[in-house]
Amino acid sequence: MWKSILDDTLSPLGGLRFLLKCDYNVDKLPVQLPMFYVELLNAWKLVSIPNYNIVWNNQAINIDNKTICWNEFVEKNIVSVSDVIGADGLPFSFEAMRIRGIERINFIKWYGLVNLVRV
Repeated sequence: MWKSILDDTLSPLGGLRFLLKCDYNVDKLPVQLPMFYVELLNAWKLVSIPNYNIVWNNQAINIDNKTICWNEFVEKNIVSVSDVIGADGLPFSFEAMRIRGIERINFIKWYGLVNLVRV
């Protein structure tokens, strides 16, 4: 029961399973959590090794000191730094993202993400 409530609360962040893979900081998550869940997530951080390459919920990539997770990108498997920035160090074009299924309406989000990752 407690897990399903937490997973539902974290659905804007990709859900519990996805968040646990990320380099999150509970204080920077853009959701309000009861203290029980805060302590649970902080304890998990102590015993786990996060994937620092995941751009979503990453404490180093944030807007107004809050992490971001745009599910429309996660659903298209745009998850890691290498999905945003190519081996040559340049960001992929928005047209390349369109081929992967990102809709035109997400143009500004894409370039915002590129600028956050490149910093």
